[in-house]
Amino acid sequence: MNLIKTTPKNSYKLYFSVGYGQKPHALTVSPATYLGEGQLKSLVQDLTARDFGAVLRLSYGFRLKDFRLDYSLWGRADVRNLNTELSGEATGNTTEVFDDTFKNNLWYNTYQVGLSQSYSYERGNFKVTLGLPFICYILTDNDKIPDIYSTHDRVCLQPSLLLKYEYRSFTFHVSGNARRSFGDVNTSYTGYIMNGYRNLLSNTADRLLENRFATANTSVSYKDIFNALFVNLGVNYGYSWKNLLYGYNYQGIMSIKNTIEQPTDTENYGIRNYGVGTGLNLSPISFLSLNYFFSWSESQSYIVGRSSDFPRIRRTSQTVGLNVFPAKAITINMNVEHQYNSVAGQRYTTFADAGLKWKNKQVDIELGINNIFNARQYVSASYSEVSTYYYSYNLRPVSALLKFRFKIK
Repeated sequence: MNLIKTTPKNSYKLYFSVGYGQKPHALTVSPATYLGEGQLKSLVQDLTARDFGAVLRLSYGFRLKDFRLDYSLWGRADVRNLNTELSGEATGNTTEVFDDTFKNNLWYNTYQVGLSQSYSYERGNFKVTLGLPFICYILTDNDKIPDIYSTHDRVCLQPSLLLKYEYRSFTFHVSGNARRSFGDVNTSYTGYIMNGYRNLLSNTADRLLENRFATANTSVSYKDIFNALFVNLGVNYGYSWKNLLYGYNYQGIMSIKNTIEQPTDTENYGIRNYGVGTGLNLSPISFLSLNYFFSWSESQSYIVGRSSDFPRIRRTSQTVGLNVFPAKAITINMNVEHQYNSVAGQRYTTFADAGLKWKNKQVDIELGINNIFNARQYVSASYSEVSTYYYSYNLRPVSALLKFRFKIK
């Protein structure tokens, strides 16, 4: 339900939503030689996740000349239940039910009450918005099988700021926010769960996970639509803190995730990357059109105190498209794309597709040929904060697809 009443200077809102979801999952692994050769023919896990959520929000806003003030009083409840059981089929078609260390009946509930405040000032091309949400947070963790119950309460302020100014073709942007999060149902169950076909995992959830985040960024952009010129320069900062680290103890395929009370923080700064691009569209004759696009970009990451930096990643992309219209009902097209990545194992990759289409008032017939050069793999690399990611995609070989479309009326 969402009721809204507005006047030239005031607005009133009443919002309410409620929902329930039940998600059953089953996982069967056969043969199951994890717990000793020949002991079990298969492992069967039944898991059901139940979620109930409700939100009630009362909002009021009013305008005072160039100022806008908005307030919301709200409450939210999220009730979650995780129920799992592991069993096995032994030789002789007998069912073996494991003990309670392979079961879970966890109720993980969060309740929040908050007062949201938003103050905006807008005049001409200048706008600034300050958000000051105040939140009371209660978490209850009821692990019924080992009969462990805990409750946690927190009070936090999560401010945010947005500033935007437009001057001719330039846009100046500044933003920042701070927020906190608590707990995680995926790190709170204490019975073993088979979360893969060769992995059993449980947690020692004796402490509440707490994360704190702060981000800030500023950017200047320029756009000239008529000349298709766009320039953007941005700088960002990020800070994160968490109170726990995690370690693992292994017993065969079974692993226990231990919580270690060790606060850690991370800072990062970045302009991320820079690059240029250009495009060209030509129609030299009435039945022919040619498109070309080129882009180049480069990214670099550094770690303070590291003896060597990450290598620079240079990327280029070129695309050529050709469209031929030999007759009104016939279209022939071909696209060739060339990719380069300086740190990928396979630096150069070329793709090509072609198509032939015939169309009249009732029928469309289209023949498409994909991956003409039969490229078998595409590899790329990129940075994210202090990590380097390599992606390898196995591609479908050269293929053809014939499509028919009919109009019923």
